[in-house]
Amino acid sequence: MKGRAKGTPLRGASYDQNKKTIAFKWGFDGASGHSQYMQRFENSDNDDESLYLVSLFPRRMTVLSKIGNRKFILWNNPVPSSTNYYRPIRIVFHKETPNFVKQQVEDIKRQILRIVPPKTEYTMALAQFF
Repeated sequence: MKGRAKGTPLRGASYDQNKKTIAFKWGFDGASGHSQYMQRFENSDNDDESLYLVSLFPRRMTVLSKIGNRKFILWNNPVPSSTNYYRPIRIVFHKETPNFVKQQVEDIKRQILRIVPPKTEYTMALAQFF
């Protein structure tokens, strides 16, 4: 079929409602070593030099066809590291130390292991793919 991108589903194709996948990546960044701004904090233990951020970035959404078990990309993040799509999942005033970073990584990994896939429903009747 001319003009159809590879991996683009045909109109009227049948999809398994329980086989949608959204892939994410996560990361973190501390403000250690960045310029300190003239901010006042109620708690003298906090300053903007010790800001630590954990973020989630959506990468891709796919669906599995019922015929042929082929995965089709519904959405692909054009710039996975762009701040346009990231969502902070934790903001902490804490100095970035190797021990603190290790604790944050272990905590996020524990949370990932506890994720329960959601059940969602949608119709593809009006979807258009380019």
